[in-house]
Amino acid sequence: MTSDSGSVEPGADRLGALADDAVLGSTGYLLLKAGVHVGHAIEQAMRDLGLSMRDLLVLSFAAVLEGMSQQELSERLGLDPTLVVGLVDGLEERDLVRREKDPDDRRRNMVVLTEEGARLRSQAIEAATAVQDDYLAPLSDQQRTVLRSMLFDVMSPRLPWLRSS
Repeated sequence: MTSDSGSVEPGADRLGALADDAVLGSTGYLLLKAGVHVGHAIEQAMRDLGLSMRDLLVLSFAAVLEGMSQQELSERLGLDPTLVVGLVDGLEERDLVRREKDPDDRRRNMVVLTEEGARLRSQAIEAATAVQDDYLAPLSDQQRTVLRSMLFDVMSPRLPWLRSS
C-alpha cells in the first residue's frame, strides 16, 4: 500500500494481501486479535503472581477509587454482583482487600485496598507493563501515546469510567 505521496505506509509490508480483505484486514479484527494476544499474555503474567486480570482490576479500582462499594465495583467491571462478591471474597481471604462498612450508610460495603494488596498490585502492574512494552515495541513513544489516546476516544462512550471527570 502506498500513500498519496507514493511512500509505503507503515505496516503495509506485514499485512500484504490480507490488508485489502474486508474482514482479515479490518481495524476491528486487528483490535480483536491484539486484545486476545495481549490479554492472554497479561493473564499468564498475572497467574505467575497468583492473580487473574479481574483480580488486578478489583485491586486497581480499590486503589484509585478509595471506598468504592461492591455495587459500584460490579457496575464498573461490567460483572454480575455475585461474581464480584466471589472476587472480593478471594482477595479478602488473601488480605489484599478488606470490606469496611460505609460510615454514612451501614448497608454499604466498601472495598478497601490493604498494604499487601498495594504491594502485589505494584508487582502486577510491572508485569503487565512488561507485556505491553513487548507488544508495543515496534511503536515509538509518540505512536504509543496516539494509539492510547485513540483507544480512549473509541472506548470512553462504552466505558463511562474512562472519561475524565
